[in-house]
Amino acid sequence: MKPFCTFSKPSFAHALRRFCLLIILFFGSRALAQTNPPLTVSIKLLCQGKSLTNGAVVRAPAMISWFPNLKTSLPMRAGDTVDLDFLVDGKKICSGAAEWHDAFGPSNRPGRFEPMIMARAGFGYSLCDWTNPPPGAHVITLLAHGPKKLAAASPPFYLTVLPRQN
Repeated sequence: MKPFCTFSKPSFAHALRRFCLLIILFFGSRALAQTNPPLTVSIKLLCQGKSLTNGAVVRAPAMISWFPNLKTSLPMRAGDTVDLDFLVDGKKICSGAAEWHDAFGPSNRPGRFEPMIMARAGFGYSLCDWTNPPPGAHVITLLAHGPKKLAAASPPFYLTVLPRQN
């Protein structure tokens, strides 16, 4: 009768293949876990020209200016747009769009005078101003959705508006 399972010493080549497979699986899974999301969204808020930090407190009357920041890991073409929804406490207060532009710089043709204007490839944004926010605690978020099924939300930004001082 033949034994059900035999234990024999694996060859060096077999052991090396198993080791390489384990290394590939380990590092491959870590690389997959660390991939960038296709779209990331964040916001910067200004009140009367001063930058606000998350959890900031401002006094009414105020005007809060929103500056969106979008980054994508997908290839984009000039003119591709991402729609933006600016939300306060879950309610849309304004909408806009961010349009992708390719990098540009001065012409390298000789004999041509051109101003030195340069920009990296990226999104150009719509801005939103929130005027006279009501007193109280507010949660501010930015939603973005666009081509190639891109969709993302900014982390919540907490802002407290104090009543007008008499």
